[in-house]
Amino acid sequence: MPTCAILRFVCRKKIVFFSLKIMSIYVLLFICILPLLRYHLHFSKMYQNQGDLHFEKAIEVNQERRIRANAFLKTINASDVKQKYLKNGNSSKLRIVIGVITTARKTSKLDFRSQTEYLTQTMSRLHDTLNRSVALDDIFLFICNVDHTPNNHKEATRMASYFPTKTRQFSSKREADTFRQQSRHTREKEDYAFCLQSALEHNSKYILLLQDDAYPQENFYDILNYVLQHKLETRIRRGELERDQGDWAWLKLNTPYYRNDFHGEPFTIYQWIALTIFFAGVLALIVYMYLELGHISHSRLTSTSTSNSKWPPTHLTSYAVFLVSFPCMFAVIWITGRPYFLKAHAISQNFYTLEPGTSCCLAAVVYPSERVPDIVNFVINEATKKPKIPLDWALDGYRQDKGLKQYLLIPNLFTHIGLYSTLNLKFYKKRAFAYEYFND
Repeated sequence: MPTCAILRFVCRKKIVFFSLKIMSIYVLLFICILPLLRYHLHFSKMYQNQGDLHFEKAIEVNQERRIRANAFLKTINASDVKQKYLKNGNSSKLRIVIGVITTARKTSKLDFRSQTEYLTQTMSRLHDTLNRSVALDDIFLFICNVDHTPNNHKEATRMASYFPTKTRQFSSKREADTFRQQSRHTREKEDYAFCLQSALEHNSKYILLLQDDAYPQENFYDILNYVLQHKLETRIRRGELERDQGDWAWLKLNTPYYRNDFHGEPFTIYQWIALTIFFAGVLALIVYMYLELGHISHSRLTSTSTSNSKWPPTHLTSYAVFLVSFPCMFAVIWITGRPYFLKAHAISQNFYTLEPGTSCCLAAVVYPSERVPDIVNFVINEATKKPKIPLDWALDGYRQDKGLKQYLLIPNLFTHIGLYSTLNLKFYKKRAFAYEYFND
């Protein structure tokens, strides 16, 4: 048999054998291994949501946080803490004013196990974090009680002994009744505008407005301050230091993980492709090094040349591995879920990144104080003109009209722990897996 025919036969056999190995790997990965993710990775595409089971687990996690929060409050002097923040509020050089919007959760469905106390958890965590920060003197923290009957919000009344509190006051019962009769989105806008305006009474560079169920990360302030200083106030662009151009409306510090997927926005698709190239490249490099080291060892044992005794060449094998593994990695990354890759940014504050924000959600938002008066006027007008439009959609309309940017910090600095919505007056049992999974 001619030499060329022999080589073609050998190559054909190797290609068939290589193809069989690739098919075996795909079958093993997608049929045997990846389905196991449904039991462990809550944001995987293969995950099977067991709503009631996770709801009970989320209630249990919430109870643990409640116990820790109340235990912490017993260790501090309520009067001293409140006086400290009131003193800060009179300063003319505050860096950040932090307001926490709250209203009572009125529902007969809440039993003794699921008493939320979200406000207690959030305020105790905020103070604990800020108290350990060197910048405590530059911060004013307050509760914004927007319940239409403030005294009936028992949790806010109790927390008012620890923290400064601002409440909505109606001039008459008729005015209060009129407010209650408005649509829920109108009330939401007016409440938000009131809290922004209350925060604006204190002279600060930024205003951070939180919902009462936005639970902060333990070192949230240090990271936030770093991001503001090095990614917004000053930025390195094309090798030059650039000052803040004042072209952004707000910075969001939370987005729901269950909505944060690779196919949600154009820039996330680029990340998906980049991760695929990275992992496929790493795999090809490992194969290349393995083949090279194995061939060198074989050559030494047999005293043959390393230049002509291997077929196919190692680099061709590596290219083949890269091309074959690319669609595999592409699928694996999508099935695994973007939230798990985002957590890698939390390794260091230097890895936190700013992405273009979306219209969704206002659990934790930082506003430059200079923007707030205009935003307040816009929100109040929208409450009258467009009562059926949600607040976050209305604000996004304002941003687009003004031609401003919005940013989203990745990963989240705050976790939305609320299982019960005061706006929609219902539990979110099907999302309970997200609430209990990413909480500490």
